[in-house]
Amino acid sequence: MIDDRFEDRVPSARNALEIFKDQWSSNIPAFGLGIADLFNDSRLHYFDQEIGGFAGKRVIELGPLEGGHTYMMSLLGASEILSIEANKNAYLKCLVIKETFGINAKFFLGDFCKFLAESPPRVDVILASGVLYHMVDPLALIRSLTRSADAICVWTHYYDEAIIRPNENLCRKFNPVAETIEFEGRSIELCEQSYLSDPEWKGYAGGMEKNSFWITRTGIIEAFAACSFDVSVGPEHPNHPNGPAFTFVARRRR
Repeated sequence: MIDDRFEDRVPSARNALEIFKDQWSSNIPAFGLGIADLFNDSRLHYFDQEIGGFAGKRVIELGPLEGGHTYMMSLLGASEILSIEANKNAYLKCLVIKETFGINAKFFLGDFCKFLAESPPRVDVILASGVLYHMVDPLALIRSLTRSADAICVWTHYYDEAIIRPNENLCRKFNPVAETIEFEGRSIELCEQSYLSDPEWKGYAGGMEKNSFWITRTGIIEAFAACSFDVSVGPEHPNHPNGPAFTFVARRRR
């Protein structure tokens, strides 16, 4: 064989998955490869219950990573899933997952912030799991989310000085001083964090820039409220090893 551009084993789904050997985060059904349970994620079951089911709903998914949540929404009966991923490696993984499991979804490569800022389609639900804390301008993303759907499903890390500062592993990533900015007439506190050496890993799943801004938990709820959305808080993870996090559904105020 000339080189590793070619595959000389008997054709199989595993061959395609192993193109990204040692780069998977997810525990993929029947294949393993990673450890994160993203293909049977309790957060998606929570969202499904809170919104009255994904069945029959049109969904925009932001940052599908490896397609685990897309896979779950497809099994739960979503009528349309438009999934947008900026990380080229993650996008190609999603295509392999789509082919392997026959997921009912369309994957697009690009910046979902620019997509939402233009003329996105109106949908029933936006899934924004694991993306808000990767944004350089998370408040702009919140504004865009609230223009495109009446229900927004979110899991995100948030900034909490009392939790982050005493934690040596977390503290070193954050600017020593948080800042407060005005958003839709409200004061929102947030703090800059750096990815440090994380982007050097081939399986890197962070944001496009070298830094991002984490909003406080209160600030996130306030930002949605400023856009006329009420937040129903679900499972919380204040002691998550990568930083405090919580799960919620934001709904347009009637």
